[in-house]
Amino acid sequence: MEDTSHPRGPVWASLAAVASLVAGLSCCLPLGPLLGAAGLAGVAPFLGAWRPYLAWASVALLGLAFFQTYGARQCRARRSVFSVVLLWTAAGLTVILFCFPQVIAGWVADR
Repeated sequence: MEDTSHPRGPVWASLAAVASLVAGLSCCLPLGPLLGAAGLAGVAPFLGAWRPYLAWASVALLGLAFFQTYGARQCRARRSVFSVVLLWTAAGLTVILFCFPQVIAGWVADR
């Protein structure tokens, strides 16, 4: 029997927001130099080919996170401030990365 005393919705929403941010970062930034330092220099061409799919995955995961945070009210569990801040931060960063990918890539390359 499943224990429903600790709802997992906000946790999954926060994880979906983080996954969305990672998907947004991986499709909008040239990660080759960054990942090459970690030993994965061949990742950039692979991620470049998957860019549209990662962008759609980012949007879908953000949508799921917002739905779980604000739309699904099956129980009366309170949202934690941390999960809401994390969700909105991930959404804001994803929108910035989608709108200005070359500016962000140039800024990262200069660092």
